[in-house]
Amino acid sequence: MDRIFRGKRVEDVRLVEVVGETRVLLLPLKPSLQIAEHSPEGFNWGYEGSGPAQLALGILYEVTGNVALSRDFYQLFKLDHVSQWDEHWEMRESEVLQWLRDMGAVRTLVFFQVNEHV
Repeated sequence: MDRIFRGKRVEDVRLVEVVGETRVLLLPLKPSLQIAEHSPEGFNWGYEGSGPAQLALGILYEVTGNVALSRDFYQLFKLDHVSQWDEHWEMRESEVLQWLRDMGAVRTLVFFQVNEHV
């Protein structure tokens, strides 16, 4: 199933959901903070700051499970997508993967997936 990442602002709260086939979960903040700490207060979007950087990193890591790849591409993902999003947004996992392919990350992703299973 192609998961959907969805963000919405409800008053002062920013929610980032991961919508799967049978359930909706909140995107966890902690894994992305362990890679790079930009915004311990949480995710944000719609500008080029620390909250959007944390969200870009969180989404890439959630999709790939790969620390190095996520670290290499999250600032570009922030500029191309996260900084452009309005109050409510959605992005499919397949769109994230296509963006990574367009950025030339496929070789890196395949290399890490193969070597992680050796």
